[in-house]
Amino acid sequence: MAQLKRSTIVNNISNVLGLQSSTDKLPVEVNDKLQAVVEVGVKTSNLVRAATGATTSDVNIYTTPTDKDFYLTYFDFRAISDATADCSTLSIQVVIDGVTRALSRRYPVPATAQAIGFGSNLAYPLKIDRGTIISLNGTFTVGTFTKSGAIAGFILE
Repeated sequence: MAQLKRSTIVNNISNVLGLQSSTDKLPVEVNDKLQAVVEVGVKTSNLVRAATGATTSDVNIYTTPTDKDFYLTYFDFRAISDATADCSTLSIQVVIDGVTRALSRRYPVPATAQAIGFGSNLAYPLKIDRGTIISLNGTFTVGTFTKSGAIAGFILE
């Protein structure tokens, strides 16, 4: 097993924080109680997808792989409607642990010309079920309602 020396860890942290040994010093109390936390296998988004539609049904943004795990890190959606559109809800739909869920909902005012939107960088990656169609839900029966959605995430290899 690898052995880590406290002085090496303190020096590395000082370097990352840009501390100068001649002018900045870590207090002794911190030095004695210092615990390093290492994130192993940190992933960044390596997949970005977007879709737009003016259809009365859902707009499919992305289908997660059936043989690998997909983690969502970001999503957004937007919509523009005319004064006759009757859409009552707009959301990104995903499946988590076998349950279909809306990540966030926005409620357009029916029969009102408007533009709405929402986006979120997730604090922690969200594991989406394999084979899930990530879609933008926002159905309407009359008027013009154009919606677009985007996602970012990563696939574990």
